[in-house]
Amino acid sequence: GAARGEGAGGPAAAERGAAPEDGPAAGPATPVHEVALQGAWISEVALWANWLHRGLLDAAMPCELLTVLADPFVRILTAHGDVAHIVQRYSRCLLAALEREAWDGGAEQGGVTDMRIPVTHQNLVAAMPVEDRAVLSEGALRVMEANSHWTGRLFKQHGMQELMAEIRAGDCDLVADAENRVLRVVTIVALRLRSVDGLVLTQVGKVVKGVCISSCQPPGTKVKVGEYPKMAVDRLIQQKLTALSSRISVTSHSIDEEDRVSRKYGVNSRYMRTLFEGSLSASEEDYMMVVPRGGRLSSGWSDPTVSRASTISRIIDPTPLYDAFIFRSEWEKKPSTLFVYAWLSQGDFALLSSKKGAAFLQRWLSELTVNELVEGDIQRI
Repeated sequence: GAARGEGAGGPAAAERGAAPEDGPAAGPATPVHEVALQGAWISEVALWANWLHRGLLDAAMPCELLTVLADPFVRILTAHGDVAHIVQRYSRCLLAALEREAWDGGAEQGGVTDMRIPVTHQNLVAAMPVEDRAVLSEGALRVMEANSHWTGRLFKQHGMQELMAEIRAGDCDLVADAENRVLRVVTIVALRLRSVDGLVLTQVGKVVKGVCISSCQPPGTKVKVGEYPKMAVDRLIQQKLTALSSRISVTSHSIDEEDRVSRKYGVNSRYMRTLFEGSLSASEEDYMMVVPRGGRLSSGWSDPTVSRASTISRIIDPTPLYDAFIFRSEWEKKPSTLFVYAWLSQGDFALLSSKKGAAFLQRWLSELTVNELVEGDIQRI
């Protein structure tokens, strides 16, 4: 069965030993100690699949352990016809995710243990058929419909229709908590790609119908229906970073989340992000087309050796040191939306993605000659 640690913050230490030698899940040769904090699941996979424990659990201080017996748990779930097939689909998605995701980076990066699996619950929901996801969102949708206080910028009827269309397309899911607060959940992946000089590939904005919209984030994409995080980042590399795809090596990943209120729907939205780390081998610069900046000549390429420490401490605009560019292969397709990138130092990425640097980023994007970009008269390097 699975267990969940409870108590006054009391941790329990779990020791992970070497994995069985006859499976793909070969673990490290020496034991690795991890700490189970309050509320953490231990052997959560055992609720959904036959599970061979990978480690030993020792109590490091007084604590409580809530044990869930897997067989009775499954019998209760499968006794309800409407739920049984969703449980089975979820279980199959979990097993498929473990096969696809867990061993990609080796046991050190993503190996499964009693205390850790390499995907989140929302990753698994995103991989389920869209019909099942819509069923899971129905309860929260009813809560929203019954709520007389609508704060979205769209009229309620129109907003609900668009939200339902998002759910049916698999672009988001809705969940409701015990207090009937509805959360819109969007699952995304991103790639933090570093060059041999230590610079970070950054999406600094996008051009939509001749208008530049600023942003400072790693290249990313929503996870499509039926996709797992690794599949989504592979698609991101092949479709958005095509010119660099053969030179990119993906190493590890981490999971984070960001909460903010959707102005469109007036509902709290949570963006569940799997952030992959990647490195770029030495490459030519023929994939880039520099977007000229009004009022100054484009240098063609920025000096990556300039130290940014003093710049950040004085909050000086760092953007003149960098060139914004688009991928030539994307520009030749003449898409309705063009993404604008720059290779930034880690320090300047942190500055421009913060509130302090937002004005610098906005001014930079506003000075780009987007008309030349749209019309095709753009500097080649």
